[in-house]
Amino acid sequence: MDGSLTMIIPVRDSRGVSQWDSAMRLLDVTVARALRQHGPTPHVVLVMTRGDRPPESASWPGVTLVEVELPYSELSEGQGKRRWIEIRRDKGARVAAGVLAAAPGGHIMVADWDDLVSPRISQLVADNPEAPGWRAESGFILRHRPHRLRHRTGYAHRQRLNSGDSQRSRWLATWHD
Repeated sequence: MDGSLTMIIPVRDSRGVSQWDSAMRLLDVTVARALRQHGPTPHVVLVMTRGDRPPESASWPGVTLVEVELPYSELSEGQGKRRWIEIRRDKGARVAAGVLAAAPGGHIMVADWDDLVSPRISQLVADNPEAPGWRAESGFILRHRPHRLRHRTGYAHRQRLNSGDSQRSRWLATWHD
């Protein structure tokens, strides 16, 4: 592997996002933070539904916009397990489209449109190009109502950063300054 980092950000269909403009502003913050690394600049891939209005960051250097046409499933609250199955299916299809379009030569990280990405991740990857992945047990979550930054540990708050080898991949929580 070449020590590079490709960050895939799957973006939900705009029909399922009630405040699209706010979501796109948060996505711009996420992309700006991802590109502001202490090490090599990662390649950021935004995967969006064709026809959805992209954020400003879609035209920034180092960012690629991949447009997909996927069947839309309304993912309303109250659908329980079915809703989460559909969310995972949609996100997985978007991640796969991003990986295929980017054809990364190094590590891959999947981030959500509202994640705060550590500025140290790309240097970690560059310093350890042959590592199968990394594992961290904790990270931070920003709750919007009420506004609170909370430190979390455990499975639910991990993010995947791996070399593409699913047999050897591990989990990495988003680290924050």
